[in-house]
Amino acid sequence: MKISKVESFPLKIPLRSPFKIATGESSFYEGCLVKLTTDIGIIGWGEASPSQRITGELIDDVLKGLERLRDPLIGSDPLEAEALWEKIEAELEGHSSTKAAVDIALYDILGKRTNLKVKNILGGHKDSIETSITIPIKGVTETLKEAGELIREGTKVIKLKIGLNPEEDLEKVRRIRELDENVRLRVDANQGYTPEQAISVLREMEPYQIEFCEQPVAEEDLEGMKSVRDEVGIAIMADESVKSLQDAQRVAQSGACNLVNLKLMKMGGIRRCAKISSLLEGAGIGCMVGCMVETKVGITAGTHLALALANVRYADLDSHLYLTSDPTKGGIITEEGVNWLLGTMGLGIEVVGEKELAEYA
Repeated sequence: MKISKVESFPLKIPLRSPFKIATGESSFYEGCLVKLTTDIGIIGWGEASPSQRITGELIDDVLKGLERLRDPLIGSDPLEAEALWEKIEAELEGHSSTKAAVDIALYDILGKRTNLKVKNILGGHKDSIETSITIPIKGVTETLKEAGELIREGTKVIKLKIGLNPEEDLEKVRRIRELDENVRLRVDANQGYTPEQAISVLREMEPYQIEFCEQPVAEEDLEGMKSVRDEVGIAIMADESVKSLQDAQRVAQSGACNLVNLKLMKMGGIRRCAKISSLLEGAGIGCMVGCMVETKVGITAGTHLALALANVRYADLDSHLYLTSDPTKGGIITEEGVNWLLGTMGLGIEVVGEKELAEYA
């Protein structure tokens, strides 16, 4: 079996409402679906969701990167993934979401060829996982309204974006906890605090049963993050600080965090995330599988990873819910805050026809 065709489909999809975090705001998704066709008719789908801030890419960089990978990919055996990775690494430096798109598509082909779900190829640890549903940064009144709606809909885990206003962040946490004493709460500062601010506000949040705080300080400040971990009773999760195996090794050695957020787009795909999870497991550091803003292709791939590995304790795989439309069917199902999968082979997801995809360009 050989790869015979490489196609890319850029997409731009409005979000249901603006999504604001401590480092920026967006009102639409802009990414790219990748289709790898083999000479025996098996097709693999992948997705790139670039971010100049996180992956160092824009959509044009993804398209140019995929064009550079066309020749190395065509004629190659998609089941010889490690050999293919050597070619990809030699051709592209960085470009983590571009690599993720190809990697996801290769796993989709492998699953279809072997008649296995990707999660079972990787380990098959569980059949479903609770996912947090994220509330972006907005006013206190709007935040409480959204939190109330999510709780009424059966959401079990809420992740609250924080990091711009410590006093307001604390008020939101306090008042959400007043709404429901059982809903699980996580917070994500996206590098928004100084270490001193993080220590102060997280100490005040401790009575409100916060599961963990993601990336409280700047990604390069591992010393500052360690000081936060040492001084507060809430578990600390590294996100932007860990984009590679080398980064994972550094945070493990530094003792800066209790947990790490794995993301396909920032780490280069399923294969890379699985290797990073293994390294962290050896250091006693648990993982969550998170996401960028992605269609159901990327979220489905992330869910396969989350379900496969025992060291993945948490999931934040909800961004497909923010899109006004999605060019797929099958794959991930999210009901009352729980993710599970449809389909039997590969990713188990179908993408609409190419003519329909053109409407998303």
